[in-house]
Amino acid sequence: MTEKYSFADLVITQFPRKGRGWTGGGTIANGYFYEAGGKSAMTGKRDLQTGQIVGGTIPTTIPTELHDMSYDQFNDAMWVSPGGGLQQYWLLNMQSVPWTKIKAIPRPRYGYGIFCDRENPDVMWCADQHNSRIVCVDTANGSQHSYIKLPFPVRGVAKVGADFWCTQEANPGDQGILFRVNASGVILNQFIFPPGKYTHGVGGMTLDEDGNLLVVGGKDLPIYTLDIAKVTGEITPPITPDEPVTPPDDPEDNTIQGVLSRLAVIEAWIEEMKIKFNL
Repeated sequence: MTEKYSFADLVITQFPRKGRGWTGGGTIANGYFYEAGGKSAMTGKRDLQTGQIVGGTIPTTIPTELHDMSYDQFNDAMWVSPGGGLQQYWLLNMQSVPWTKIKAIPRPRYGYGIFCDRENPDVMWCADQHNSRIVCVDTANGSQHSYIKLPFPVRGVAKVGADFWCTQEANPGDQGILFRVNASGVILNQFIFPPGKYTHGVGGMTLDEDGNLLVVGGKDLPIYTLDIAKVTGEITPPITPDEPVTPPDDPEDNTIQGVLSRLAVIEAWIEEMKIKFNL
């Protein structure tokens, strides 16, 4: 597959990860990037432009570790994907210290990346690595609604318009790849991450308010902000041409041309009334 742009062409900014895990994740809430701790159950706020840490670390009551996160704008709370064999997604209260559990729902086996839908409440898209598919989960009750089968084991996921951006679960020595797929799971685009020892560990992703994609790289690699509009194209509203201006008829024009023009207007009005009143 030949792409017009390389991965490097899409990069707007990048800043280093703070999480110590082989892979990681994160989300944006209230103007900050919240990074999943990887090997810990803590998170923290990062400046979106510089990556500067704002405030201290934020503890949570998760008993294991924190793999990925997604902000639920409809409930002003944080969905998280814990690791360590805890086969649940947790919704955390961001106003408490530490962040405490509001509720938990089942997750797919080895589920990793999560992404709360931006348009529909109680909808979360989840990466099911074990079955190589994206799962649509109803966060109100934990039920699974639909599945998108993929030709690779998916790790991170974000829904952008009608399509999905994904990273794949890979092994040491493999190259990290970013995919764009449609709702049928067909690969539309793919981009190779920059080389590195842990490039195979690329993880979760999210969107900023401008529609840019933030992707968390593997261990010792950056968090990238990508201009994906270069790939998807910007949707511009159709241009509506101005209505042609018809000069008004001159009632004093008694020439044959003037009379015929006024008769044509009257006939058109009569035909319109016939249609309107079914005459």
